[in-house]
Order: sequence, then structure tokens, then C-alpha cells
Amino acid sequence: MLGAVVGSFLTVCIYRVPKGLNIVRPGSRCTKCGFSLAWFENIPVLSYVLLLGKCRRCGVGYGARHVWIELAMGLVAVFLYVQWGFSFELFFFFALASALMVISWIDIDYQIIPDGLTLFPWVMGLILAAIFDLKDVAWFVTFTESLLASVLGAGLLWLVAWCYSMVTGVEGLGFGDVKLIGCFGAFFGYKALLVTLFLGSFLGAMWGIGWILFKGKNKRTPIPFGPFLCLGLIGYLMHVHDVVLGPLLNF
Repeated sequence: MLGAVVGSFLTVCIYRVPKGLNIVRPGSRCTKCGFSLAWFENIPVLSYVLLLGKCRRCGVGYGARHVWIELAMGLVAVFLYVQWGFSFELFFFFALASALMVISWIDIDYQIIPDGLTLFPWVMGLILAAIFDLKDVAWFVTFTESLLASVLGAGLLWLVAWCYSMVTGVEGLGFGDVKLIGCFGAFFGYKALLVTLFLGSFLGAMWGIGWILFKGKNKRTPIPFGPFLCLGLIGYLMHVHDVVLGPLLNF
């Protein structure tokens, strides 16, 4: 239930952050008629079912996406609790999952990744690596690897984007993706970057091919890369690369 409640809040962030709106005030309301929702209309999943997904005043449909986000975050919370119990890891990975959810949907909706969702976590990743290094506590990476992986990863992706734009005259990769990779590197290091880029690029390419074949789009139709990078990182954390890539990345 707590995971679903957080999921409900994430839907607010997804809608308001790109618009520069306050994520706390005013409270949830119908985006068409402005009707403020009562507390019983804000119960995750249940309220949507009872109200048939419509505004109580004007009857406009809300769409089911926020329900799927609530359900997903509820399931993530259960999965992490089973894996880690009530621990630091539970809160860390749940916070990570929440950030990845918001980043992915904002990129899908607006094809941007706000700096506040990448630069602040990037700095936090470096700080956490430094703290755990000084205290000699096991962490994903040392501070040195955190710093180098984040800078080199972001630099490499920026170079690829720059070369592509110079050759084609078209921006093929947003700088939000560059900063996102830097953030991942700060937390998880070199291997995470390689796996994330490989899996993210593979998934993005498969989606793009399907987009062209089944939706009639052309190869210049912009596709948000952020969600695929997020899926690539999840694949790394779930050790998908050990199954898919085998010994090539076991170094």
C-alpha cells in the first residue's frame, strides 16, 4: 500500500515537474474542470475503480496510466521488501525505482529529462561513494571509480551525440541522456555503464524497428532514449547481463 501511495505521488511529479508546477500545492484536481479531489478520490487504484476512471464533476476520463504506475510501485515495494527486508537497501532501491519511473515517463511525454532529476542525484552518488570510502564500508564503487565512471560515461555519450549531429545535422541524442548516464556512473561504476548502454541501445533499436515496421514511422522519428537507459540499468541490477551476455562482461 505504501508503494502504491508513492506511485500516486509520482504521477503528480510526472505531470507537474516538466511544467514547473509545485508538486505539493495545490492538491490533486481534475485537469479539465479544476475540481479538487476529496481524500476518498485519492486512494491508489481503489478510487479509480470505484469512480470508473472519471471525474466526479465533469465526467472526463482520467486515463489508466497512473493506476498502472501505482500498481507497479506497489509491486516494486513488495519485491524489494522480500529481497532486503526493512533496511537501507530497501529505501535506496525504492528511491532509485521511483526516480527511474519519473524520468522515463517525463521523457516519453516531453522528450526531456529535467536537470533536477539527474544533476542532483549525480552529486549525491559522488557524495555517497566518498562517505562509504572514508568509512571503509562496502558500496557499489569507490569514490575514484564513481568520479571517473560518471565523467567518462557522460563524456563518451556526449561525444557520440556530437559526432552524430555533426555528420547528420540532426540532434540524435539529448543532453538529458548524457547527464543521466553520468548519474548512473556515479552510483554504479564502469560495468554498469557498459551494460546499461548495451541493453538500452539494443532495446531502443528493437523498439525503433518495430516503430517503423508497424507504425509506419520513418527513421528520423524521435524516440526517447531515457526509458531504455533506465531499463538497461534495471537489467544490470537484475543481473540480466549475466544471462544475456555471459562471460563477455564478467570482468
